[in-house]
Amino acid sequence: MEIWHGWLYTRTHREEFNERKEEILNAVEVQLKSFRVFIAQVPEIRERARFEAAIMYNIYDSKGPWAELADRGMTIK
Repeated sequence: MEIWHGWLYTRTHREEFNERKEEILNAVEVQLKSFRVFIAQVPEIRERARFEAAIMYNIYDSKGPWAELADRGMTIK
């Protein structure tokens, strides 16, 4: 369910955002709490590039609706 149309929409609908600010920010907090970030040190540049490419190819192949959020203009080597 979409709560807000994004920040470009906010520029032209600032008053609507201000009226619903608490609701929107609560929804943002719920969404951010669901994210997980994994960090690994990979000093070898070629190895790091392969990891990044593997992650992006996996996202490109995913059938989940979230996969459409990934940038499709990347140069993957």
